[in-house]
Amino acid sequence: MKWRNLICLLLVAVLLTGCGAKSVEADRAPMESMMTNGSSALMDGYYAEAEKPLDYGSAADSATGNTANVGITAQKLIRTMNLEVETDDLNTLLGALETKIKEMGGYIENRNVRNGSYSANRRYRYATLTVRVPVEMLDTMVEHIEGQSNLVSINETAEDITLTYVATQSRVKALEVEQERLLELLAKADNMTDLLQIEERLTVVRTELEKVASQMRLYDNLVDYGTLELSITEVQEFTVVEEKTIWQRIGIGLSDNWDALCQGAEEVFVFLVTSTPFLIPLALAAGLTVLVVKLANRPKKNKKPASEEKQE
Repeated sequence: MKWRNLICLLLVAVLLTGCGAKSVEADRAPMESMMTNGSSALMDGYYAEAEKPLDYGSAADSATGNTANVGITAQKLIRTMNLEVETDDLNTLLGALETKIKEMGGYIENRNVRNGSYSANRRYRYATLTVRVPVEMLDTMVEHIEGQSNLVSINETAEDITLTYVATQSRVKALEVEQERLLELLAKADNMTDLLQIEERLTVVRTELEKVASQMRLYDNLVDYGTLELSITEVQEFTVVEEKTIWQRIGIGLSDNWDALCQGAEEVFVFLVTSTPFLIPLALAAGLTVLVVKLANRPKKNKKPASEEKQE
């Protein structure tokens, strides 16, 4: 009887232990499933949303004139003008240009001035400037330069970056939307795994957004400000750019050659005068050398024989 009671008690204890374990496992399973499913659902929803295409318009829409989606109403052109001019007073022209550039709201991006020596009909002084002015004032600036100097040559280029600009603009908007979505998910995240994944992706998005936004600012600056590459040469006589008749060309050629001959004679005279301290000693040394040579080569007088001297 005692053995039967003991065996019954052992069986009851085993049954109670098994039921308790099943109850704990049953309670733990829904919690783990809820956490796992919550994490997957949160990130899966993000990736599913990220795979949806964002419609901000296309570069083709802008090229064909359909700019309602991207907000662009005109082409994006980078205008660059190259001017070669001459002046008879470099300092005066540079001062006038600096004043005019400031009045137009522009600035000098690069400046190089060389002060050379005077020779013949040139002073060998020149300057190169890279000027940035608002694009709507670029033609006015060129007219001002033409009025202040002798325009030798002019060249203009206009680079159309509309397609690249629209594509970059769309990329910026897409990254901004993704950043907002990640911030919303970051506020909803309730476990460490989601927090780490969201923050990692948010760092990547912010880095890319800063890079693309910087490119957009560069495009805006190039489009809003025209570039003027200016080369200035200081001369005594301006280059004649208009076409002349054959007789006019002959007359100009003769005049130029006569001026060159006179300038050459003047340079020779200046050289002789300025070289006097060296030429005088050289002339004296040359004269002394000639005198010594003549004395050395002078024939000697014949002496009388000794017998004749005795007879005398």
